Amino acid sequence: MELIDDWGDRERVAARPAARGEVATPVATPEAIEAELARFGPAIITVHCYKDVGYPWVMVVFRTMIAPSVALKVGDALARVCGARNVYLNSLRPKAVYFLLEPAFAPQPDLLISRYGAPLEAIRSCWNASPG
Repeated sequence: MELIDDWGDRERVAARPAARGEVATPVATPEAIEAELARFGPAIITVHCYKDVGYPWVMVVFRTMIAPSVALKVGDALARVCGARNVYLNSLRPKAVYFLLEPAFAPQPDLLISRYGAPLEAIRSCWNASPG
C-alpha cells in the first residue's frame, strides 16, 4: 500500500471532544490513517490524502472491485482515527472510495461539508448496514 500525503503540514482532521458515550480523538494524520488501514482486506493499492474545496480528503484505491460494505469498513477505519463525526462519504467507485473529513484548521471552508458528502452514519442507515 502506498501513502500519498498531499495534505502538507497544515491540513489535519479536527480532534473533537468526546460526546456522551464516545471516545475523544486526537488530531489525525495521514500516517495514522495509513497505520489503521495497513491490514485491511481487500488489498489496497493507494491511500491518497489530498485537499480540495478547502477540505482534507482521503481516496482509497483497491486492486479489485468493491462493494458498499467495503466502503463502510473504510469509513469505520477512518472513524477510529478521526472520530465518527468527522467522516463524510463522498463517493463509491468500482475500485475506490472517497471520503472528506472535517478540517482542524481555521478559517473553515466557505461551503459546508454537507455539499460534498454525507455523514458516515447517515450512509450506513440508508444502506441498512450495521457497524463493523
